[in-house]
Amino acid sequence: SDGASWWHAMKEEIQSLEKNQVWDLVDRPSGNIVTNKWVFKIKRRPNGEIERYKARLVARGFSQVYGIDYLETYAPVANMVSVRMLFGYAAKERLEIAQFDIKTAFLYGDLDETVYMEQPEGFSEGKDKVCRLKRSLYGLKQSPRQWNIKFTTFLKEMNLKVSDNDNCIFYRLEPLTIIAIYVDDGIVFAKSQDDIQEVITKMRDRFEMHLVEPGTFLGFQITRNKPDEISLHQANYITTILKRFNMEESKSTPSPVSLTKASDDSKLLDSNVPYREAIGSLMYAAVTTRIDIAYAV
Repeated sequence: SDGASWWHAMKEEIQSLEKNQVWDLVDRPSGNIVTNKWVFKIKRRPNGEIERYKARLVARGFSQVYGIDYLETYAPVANMVSVRMLFGYAAKERLEIAQFDIKTAFLYGDLDETVYMEQPEGFSEGKDKVCRLKRSLYGLKQSPRQWNIKFTTFLKEMNLKVSDNDNCIFYRLEPLTIIAIYVDDGIVFAKSQDDIQEVITKMRDRFEMHLVEPGTFLGFQITRNKPDEISLHQANYITTILKRFNMEESKSTPSPVSLTKASDDSKLLDSNVPYREAIGSLMYAAVTTRIDIAYAV
């Protein structure tokens, strides 16, 4: 029943790729050809309603060959400690906050290497043709780096300085404006709504972007009851992982660390216990908003 919605989402993605002139169709060369796949996701609002169907064409980065179609891959992201400090500072100074995300951000990155890719399934124009990529595409190993270079250069052109302590925090003092970026998501702090609007307008001139309700950022929730009071939490995420590991019925406890040694502490876990998955899920909470469980994790 969702078929028509997914097909529409795929066509939308192809139109976006064509609009951004991501590739040229060329005769199939000898050498490495990167493969790709379609990835589908239903975007939901905080109340669970379907917001939109999203289809993304993703290159299979594992089919790239080092030295042939990729070299450098490192790209920084904002540190969670920096993000928490900025929210604390915003509450103290009563700063205005706006959130944005750049649509198809990776397509803005310029490729330094020559990359050939198979045509997307469902939109092929003959077997003897392949795509010669002109821009970075989601899934390529170098895409996050190329996007970061592009966006960082743009922010510097706007006379924003890079923080010495975090390469993904940009700021200027007059008028006070701070921007934190995490791949294609970003958050702007400023003294007034006008200052925020000025930054957003300049970004819109260069990139396709949309403003996001400042209720969630990177999966954690933000609540602002008063101008000088901001709370960050992960209630939805924690509920999800409790359900995933069948622990929604468990009793809460004042401390995540047991003060007594259990008699079966040294017993090896059964191989079907999803221990690593649980630790991974808890680590995200521990480094984001639940610093109190970090030692236990």
